[in-house]
Amino acid sequence: MKICFFGLYDPDYSRNRIILHGLRENGIEVLECRTESRSLKKYIQLARCLKKIQGDYDFILVAFPGFQSVVVAYLFGNKPIIFDSFASIYDSMVNDRAQVSKYSIKGFYFWFIDWLSMKLSSVVLFDTVENMKYAIKTFGVQKNKLVVIPVGSIYNGQESAKTEYDSKTHVFFYGSYVPLQGISTIIKSAKILEPNQYLDFEIVGDGQEKNKILSLVEELDVKNITFTNKVSAETLKNKIVQSDICLGIFGGTEKTSRVIPNKVYDYVALGKPAITLDTPAIREIFDDEDLILVEDNSPEKLAVAIDLVYRNLEKYESLAKNLKVRTLEVLSQKVIAKIILDSIKK
Repeated sequence: MKICFFGLYDPDYSRNRIILHGLRENGIEVLECRTESRSLKKYIQLARCLKKIQGDYDFILVAFPGFQSVVVAYLFGNKPIIFDSFASIYDSMVNDRAQVSKYSIKGFYFWFIDWLSMKLSSVVLFDTVENMKYAIKTFGVQKNKLVVIPVGSIYNGQESAKTEYDSKTHVFFYGSYVPLQGISTIIKSAKILEPNQYLDFEIVGDGQEKNKILSLVEELDVKNITFTNKVSAETLKNKIVQSDICLGIFGGTEKTSRVIPNKVYDYVALGKPAITLDTPAIREIFDDEDLILVEDNSPEKLAVAIDLVYRNLEKYESLAKNLKVRTLEVLSQKVIAKIILDSIKK
């Protein structure tokens, strides 16, 4: 079997990197067909790329984000399409980030692109059952073409020696500054825990709400948080390993309940105690014996959870290391890619 890995994707983004490397680990020949252009020329370049390899493949896998790329693959590829929807652009832009109204022209455009991409594809991939249910309800897509592929982690099997920041317990978070992440909840929890001078926090990332978050920090006069801009994958791995307690997502949007964020997989893969919101999606793979689950996104409850782990750190570190061993067997990139191959065979 030969697969054309296609689109406007970033090959270093964890979702794409895991699937790409996993396919190759399963003995699949993968032809990459992509462009880094962000102008309208990108569609012409993608079409030319398909023409150049002249159908010398069995399937086209349109990688994330591939919403518009599916149309090019359909018109010029002439092969069955596997579309990694991963997460709906309509859901992200309208429901989660609230950047456009669902009744606006842009709102309809995002809905239409999602719908059309799924309609033209033979197989559509999602990261959770909850996201799959959302696609069925929102876009009317046929259930028999949908497949759930866990995200996993690019750090599976990697090791790195821990070096202490200092005598303090380091609480770590990384991610985009968007509503789904619930960074404001983390900020308020850090303020609640400020009297505990043995705790310090670090937040890594950039994004839509960063200025708003920094204003909140100033307003509350929070002094126990360090902010770091987006870093490389290798630097990120080292920061996670050097941390004591890692934080997932604590947003209040509907999308929060439908996703298992990359960061949680990364924390698990590197054997770190992780705290995140208790959601239906999280419980598709993990439970409260695996992660420290917070029932809602209140800063007070997150603060209680952080304090609990801090006071019982040795216990939770041991549990995290045991979880790492168990999950690496079922969430390696080779196993994740095999799910895609099995869905193709069906």
